[in-house]
Amino acid sequence: MTDAASDAATRTLVVSVDVADVELASDALRMAGARAIEEREVADGIDLVCVLGQDVAVLEAVARDLADRWPVRIDVVDGAVADTWRNFVEPIEVDDRLVIVPEWRAFTPSAAMVITIDPGAAFGMGDHPTTRLSAQAVLDAVGDGDTVLDMGCGSGVLGIVAARLGAALVYAVDIDAEAVTATLHNAGRNGVSDRIVASQSASVPQLREPVDIICANILAPVLLDLSAALVAQVRNGGTVILSGLLVDQSRHVVDRYRSLGLESVERLTLEGWCAEVMTRR
Repeated sequence: MTDAASDAATRTLVVSVDVADVELASDALRMAGARAIEEREVADGIDLVCVLGQDVAVLEAVARDLADRWPVRIDVVDGAVADTWRNFVEPIEVDDRLVIVPEWRAFTPSAAMVITIDPGAAFGMGDHPTTRLSAQAVLDAVGDGDTVLDMGCGSGVLGIVAARLGAALVYAVDIDAEAVTATLHNAGRNGVSDRIVASQSASVPQLREPVDIICANILAPVLLDLSAALVAQVRNGGTVILSGLLVDQSRHVVDRYRSLGLESVERLTLEGWCAEVMTRR
């Protein structure tokens, strides 16, 4: 099947692992953009089957990154089969201030902020620990009139939360075109499309003025590659939220940002992952 395949077809990434590596590989896939992961028993271990969107370049890049550790292949399957994960997604209570609800699920409004999300072919229902930690940090950091850069926006969860908190403008950036589409859809669904500007890029945008807050929930190697450009886009006294970090592998990333003039303010942790909240001196 070619790249011009019909909308009924969906590309999945399949990673073959030993049972002992299931958790490690699953975390790597989630941080690479997996919306859902199915474990299938095979003769010599486990096949992890996941959907990461339809951008072939992104799929191939993730496959290359993982191929050093495990056998990887890209399959094309019926779209209806690939979308069965939607039947099992429930509302996500980030904390007592925020609930993320799948757009296709009925939900009785609560006292918390409620946002509705459909990731489409992009990454992000908000259930991964790093997104939940980042959302908590955004809830603490964003105030009326702030400007925000959401680098690696996925389905737009963090940018939408920021806008709902009163941010005047949110720049949402992702390498995947499907993420831009999902972010714009979700921004409209949550009534904040007038304050979110979404664009596709692997680079940090050159903004007219430094922003008040940067959220970067992306893989550690990318955080390192983008460090100087990210720090350059936050104002003095502004906040940088770094996530996508395993607790026991975060030191070298945090040290890099400290060397560029940031100070650590707080570390949030959940299930072995962390979000580092920093400020620019």
